[in-house]
Amino acid sequence: MRLTRSGEELLIEFKGILSRLDYLDEKFNGSPKRPLGLSVSAQHHICGMASFVSFINRLNESYGSYHCGFYECRTSEVLDRVERGLDDLGIIFFTEHSKGQMIQELRNRGIIFNHIVYQTAHVYLCQIIHLPITQKLILKK
Repeated sequence: MRLTRSGEELLIEFKGILSRLDYLDEKFNGSPKRPLGLSVSAQHHICGMASFVSFINRLNESYGSYHCGFYECRTSEVLDRVERGLDDLGIIFFTEHSKGQMIQELRNRGIIFNHIVYQTAHVYLCQIIHLPITQKLILKK
């Protein structure tokens, strides 16, 4: 059994609503505090997950256990998830060429942007070798 795309979107909306209700309950009714948590969405990028894991490991060493989530998706989904409050943090990458458009999009959505680092663009290339004996593809750096 699997949710349709509409069902997945509805589930995300309900999780966001429940999260906000839990927060309000904690704030105004003094219910016990939930464990600390962090939810991050990021574009598909090789350094995103490694950076997140490194950060969480440092948090756990310093402050104890955190409940964490990491969601890799397209740029538009990162913006949507942060705007709707589904994630605490969104990580996006953009070029100097698209910077103006991206900053404007963030302002239109009311999202606060904090620059982390300037990076040189890089590409990973590989050579594909066909081996007739095994009928498999082998990727070489």
